[in-house]
Amino acid sequence: MVEYPVPGLRCLFCVYRLKTAIRKIAPALEVKVDLRSGRVGLGRQDDIATVERALAYLKALPLA
Repeated sequence: MVEYPVPGLRCLFCVYRLKTAIRKIAPALEVKVDLRSGRVGLGRQDDIATVERALAYLKALPLA
C-alpha cells in the first residue's frame, strides 16, 4: 500500500469531501483516509495522480 500525505486534513468532513472527490474522478478506486496521520492509503503508486486531481478540485471549490 502506498501512502500519500494530505496537509490540512483536520476533521471527518474533510475526510468525507476528499473521499467523495476521489470517487467522482475514479469510482472504482479504493482509498483509506487516516485522519489521525493525515494520509491517504492507496493500492498503487499510479493512484497518487487521482488524489492530486481530487485535491486540486477541492481547492477550486468556494468555501460557502
